[in-house]
Amino acid sequence: MDLADVDGLRMRFPCKPTRAERSLRLEGLAEPLRMVMWSCEAADATWVLSASRLASVTEVSAALRALSASTQANLAWADHRARAQLQRQGETPDHALEPSQGPAQPAWQHADAGAINVPGMTPNPDARRWRIQGLKPDGATGARPLTVDAWHFSHGLTVFQAAIWRSNAPLPRQNGEDAVEVFRQSLQFPG
Repeated sequence: MDLADVDGLRMRFPCKPTRAERSLRLEGLAEPLRMVMWSCEAADATWVLSASRLASVTEVSAALRALSASTQANLAWADHRARAQLQRQGETPDHALEPSQGPAQPAWQHADAGAINVPGMTPNPDARRWRIQGLKPDGATGARPLTVDAWHFSHGLTVFQAAIWRSNAPLPRQNGEDAVEVFRQSLQFPG
């Protein structure tokens, strides 16, 4: 699956993405998903699009829910591990981070930011926007802040996850607009 061939999805990365594939087992799905992922790094953030074509329309909602749950679980695990690492170093998350890294995260947070509407997508109540904030392990400092904005949506039999992974520092504005919104708003299908 080439980015140009993913159901016609159009989007703007702020950098040239590279392609990778992996098989992903998700709870609630009988078969592993073959995920194709494009990602790049710019402005101290990782910009990602993942896609997987399913065998049946009956799998779409389950796959959207499973992708969301998997993302949440992986980030919760990373946050737990980072906090445990800080405790082993005798530090608390509120005081462990340098001021240049932004304010410490007092607690792991997972917020449903509501329905996502990508122009031309297949409507689905499980198409959602998420913001997840917490800590991630870092060998040098023990932990670093992490914010992930993720969008799960579908088009026909293809499910998508678009995401931006970044530290808590704000992304540079693009033509006066919030870079997260510019990325999200660039997602669209033809027609």
